[in-house]
Amino acid sequence: MNRIDFTETINEKPSYFIYKIWEGFFREEIPRCEYYFHLFSDAYREQFGKDWDEMEDNVRIDCAKYHTIRRKLGTLQEDSEVVLVVNKGKFNEFIFTPTLFVHSIQQIYIIDEDEPEGFGFTVNIDGYIKTEAQIEQLALNDGFESLEAFKTYFKSKMINGSYEGKIIHWTKLKY
Repeated sequence: MNRIDFTETINEKPSYFIYKIWEGFFREEIPRCEYYFHLFSDAYREQFGKDWDEMEDNVRIDCAKYHTIRRKLGTLQEDSEVVLVVNKGKFNEFIFTPTLFVHSIQQIYIIDEDEPEGFGFTVNIDGYIKTEAQIEQLALNDGFESLEAFKTYFKSKMINGSYEGKIIHWTKLKY
């Protein structure tokens, strides 16, 4: 079984990834979602002595996370079983989802070229350049609070002005 690791903080602030992923499950109406939510949130509380970070009601509107973007896949492929974890490989590793299946994997290239010579910040998914609106939707679906937060994060991960990776979908969403 494959495990995908998520951080609970980015730049010393809560990432809310656990919460955002569960919000996506509820929006996708995953069977028995409420039962599993309580099961995993109770187990988290028991292990860590606190609830996982939840977002304020006024910022929940576009917070669901439907996929993750990774540079390397390891043995992960479509139809693989996967669980999502925090603290992977550590003494306090915690699985926070039931077993999921990878519905699809898409190739993504993110490039940042200085304008006016270059094209600026561009995203190519499976050979198609995305519009600014499509990139913003990708950012929101990946759990970022804004397009600017997405750009800032991936610019910091670029090598020579580009990032090459895969979008791992655990829902039927595809770009």
